[in-house]
Amino acid sequence: MLKYELKTLQEFVLALAPEQLAAFDAGRRDLPLWKASVESESVRIKDSWTTAIFTAAKDNIIERYIQYHQTGIIEFADLLQSYHDILKGDNEVSIPFCDVTVELIRWFISQLFELLNYIERFFSKYFNLESKIPETYRAISFQELSDIIKELQRQLSDMQVEILLQSSIHDFLNSIVLPQTMITFRKLIYLKEFLKELSSVFIQTERGDWDNQISMALLYLNYNHLGFFSYYQDLVNLELADADNNEQHIEILMRYLSIIKAAQLKPAFSYNPEWPTIKLMLETWLNDEIATRMLAGKKDFNGAGAKHSYKPEKLPLNISVAQLALIVRLFYESGHFAIANIKEILRFIALHYESKKQQHISTGSIHKEFYSVTQVTAAVVRDMLLKMVDIINKRYFPVIFAVCAIIGSHSII
Repeated sequence: MLKYELKTLQEFVLALAPEQLAAFDAGRRDLPLWKASVESESVRIKDSWTTAIFTAAKDNIIERYIQYHQTGIIEFADLLQSYHDILKGDNEVSIPFCDVTVELIRWFISQLFELLNYIERFFSKYFNLESKIPETYRAISFQELSDIIKELQRQLSDMQVEILLQSSIHDFLNSIVLPQTMITFRKLIYLKEFLKELSSVFIQTERGDWDNQISMALLYLNYNHLGFFSYYQDLVNLELADADNNEQHIEILMRYLSIIKAAQLKPAFSYNPEWPTIKLMLETWLNDEIATRMLAGKKDFNGAGAKHSYKPEKLPLNISVAQLALIVRLFYESGHFAIANIKEILRFIALHYESKKQQHISTGSIHKEFYSVTQVTAAVVRDMLLKMVDIINKRYFPVIFAVCAIIGSHSII
C-alpha cells in the first residue's frame, strides 16, 4: 500500500515558521540531534520510494506517487524560503536566535534539494519535468546564468547577427528571466543547453559565418520558436527574390530542404514540446513551396492557352488564414474530425480553401497560425460563432428567441 511519506518532514518544516520560533527555541535545542533526525527521515523516505517501485502497483500509480512527493518537496522548499525572507527582512521585530534559524533553514532547503536530486537521478522515468522549480533553486540558477545570458546577448549584437535572428533569441532570453514567468524543470534544462550551444558557436566559428552556425545550432536544439521559423522563411525568400526563373526557385528550395533534412535534432528536446519540431515546420513549408512552383512550371510547359491544365478546386472564404486556423483548431480540440493527424488535416485545408487575401494558403502558414492564436483573432472568431448561434436561435428556436428578446427588453427598461 503506497502512502504519503512526507508527514514527519512537514512537521519539521512547520516548526521553523517565524510564529513558531519561540516554541522551537533554536538557542537551547540540540541542533546536531535535530539535523540528524531530518537526515534520518530523508533516508527513510528514499528507502520508501525505492520499495514502492518494486511493488505490484501499476506504472501510472507509481508515477503519480513519485510526482506527488516531488510536488510536496517543492512546496516545502518554497515555504522555507518564505520563512527565510521574513527572518532576513524583519529588522524591527526582535526574533530570538534569528541568525541560527536562518542558517538552519538554508541547510534544510539543501536537504530538500538532495531529495529532488534523488528522484531525478534514480526515478527519472517518473520525474515531472513540467513541475515548477523551487523559488530558491530559481534564484540560484539565474544568479549563475545571468552573466552568461548578458554575454551571449552582447556577442549577438557585436557580431552583427541578422536582426530577425537576434530578435527570436532575445525574445526567449528576455521572457524567461521575467519574475512572472513560471520556470519548469524542462524550461531550465532547455535554457542551460541553449546557452551552452550558442556560446560555443562564438568560440568555434570563423568570423563572418555567425548566422549559418547559429541557425544550425538552433535546429539542433529544436528551437521551434515562431520568430526563428519566420527568420528562416525570410532567409529563403530573400534568395528566391534574386533568382531569375522558376527552375532556379526549385533548385534553391531543394537545397534548403536537403539542409533541413540532414540537420540533427537533440533527442527529446524542444523549446515548446506541444508544437511540431522545427524540422517538421520547415520541411512542410519547403515541400509546399516546391510543390507550388512545380505546378506553376507544369502550367508554363503546357502553354498559356491550355484550357484544361490541372488546378485544385478551392473554396473561397471571407475570413483570414488566422481565423480559419482557429476554427480548424476548435474542431480538432472538440474532437469533430474523424482523424487525429493534424498535419494531414492542415494540408487538406491549405489545398482546398482560399482565404480572404490569399488564393494559395501554404501549409507552413496555416501551421504557424494554428499554433500561435492571438487574442484579437480569438475575439473575431468568437463574434462569428455568436452570430451563427443567433441565426440558429432565430431560425430553429423562434419561441425561445422571442422570450429571450422580451426578457432582455424588460431588463433594459
